[in-house]
Amino acid sequence: MRELKFRAWNGREMLYEFGFYHDSFGTFPKVNEGFKHLASLPKGELDFPFHVMQFAGLFDTSSKPIYEGDIIQDEEGDIYQICWSETDAAFRGELLDENGKFCDEFGMGDLFGLVIGNIYETDIEKLLKA
Repeated sequence: MRELKFRAWNGREMLYEFGFYHDSFGTFPKVNEGFKHLASLPKGELDFPFHVMQFAGLFDTSSKPIYEGDIIQDEEGDIYQICWSETDAAFRGELLDENGKFCDEFGMGDLFGLVIGNIYETDIEKLLKA
């Protein structure tokens, strides 16, 4: 069985190793021990959406964990975004075309490459120029 891990983008930084806490207002991400606890942030800091991404259960060619939202470059130079497919109930790779749009899905078993960024912190236009 694969390990269930998550990360979250809070609009400013990627948060790793967090869980969730529940209260009467809903469910919120919280950073685990050793990391900044989100509840200790100043008032108003939680007024932005968290984008939660799940570990895909695979590693790139440098043994880095692959998460939903990661951008991978394969040996041929093609660039893919890792996403969850509701239709297939599986993680997939969407190919980045020359117009900066992700299209054409590929199964994760067909993708071998290096994580070069993620959809929140990486400038897609710079990737197209490279």
